[in-house]
Amino acid sequence: NDEEDDEDEDEDENGGGGESDEDEADEMPTHRSRNFHPKYEDPSLPVVKLSKMPLKVKRDFAVKNEKETIEVETIKKLVTSYFNVVRKQMMDYVPKTVMAFLVRDVVDEIQNELVSKLYSDDCVEEMTTEDPETAELRTHLQATRKAFLDALKILNDVKAII
Repeated sequence: NDEEDDEDEDEDENGGGGESDEDEADEMPTHRSRNFHPKYEDPSLPVVKLSKMPLKVKRDFAVKNEKETIEVETIKKLVTSYFNVVRKQMMDYVPKTVMAFLVRDVVDEIQNELVSKLYSDDCVEEMTTEDPETAELRTHLQATRKAFLDALKILNDVKAII
């Protein structure tokens, strides 16, 4: 049993059975990043824990020339700029979307109210009654149309004679 314990200790020292990257991620501090603007930071949201960067990647970053440094900085600036644009668009879309849903709900409610009033028994008789001025105008236009049709018939008869 002592030999097995010694082997386990050797594996721990050599990285064979030690803590995994996930265990190390749990040990990371839970404070918020200093890159967040306090106005947009929501303390009620959970803190995102990122795993530690592997050592091999860290060594590769340490050995880079000036051109790679400039490229990395340029890419960082472009990504930051992109996320700023996306954040601004989202800030614009959220109120517009909320207003669209509110307007749609109001339209539905108003339509339901108007249709219910339209089909109520009280209004049907009133809405289907013709206005006296419109009735008088309709009668006058019908008489005028009849006079024009009679005149057209007389003109066609005169044309046929000539």
